Amino acid sequence: MKAQKGTFKMKHRVTKEQKQQIMEDIKHMNTYVNSAKSGVSESTIRVLTTRCKEIKGKEIQERRKIENIQARKKVQELMVKAKQEAKIGNIKKIIQQAKNEKTKRVAQR
Repeated sequence: MKAQKGTFKMKHRVTKEQKQQIMEDIKHMNTYVNSAKSGVSESTIRVLTTRCKEIKGKEIQERRKIENIQARKKVQELMVKAKQEAKIGNIKKIIQQAKNEKTKRVAQR
């Protein structure tokens, strides 16, 4: 038998609409029923589900990172405010001590 020249196995490309429909049906159907409905092989559905899970996991991680960064910024802002208030408090204490020393000196005379 001669080998066929110029023939190759083409992959079936899944369109965005098909992917969307598959992702919606995954919650309700198993892979076999979903593949029969959408006209795609079971292996492609399995691949799409794992990719979807990975993407969701990455989105969750990114959301957590953003939340952590925002929380750190809030803490840093609070620390800056606390330091400023502490400086003002220290200055007030020093002024009060200086006033007390003056009154003590006057009382001693």
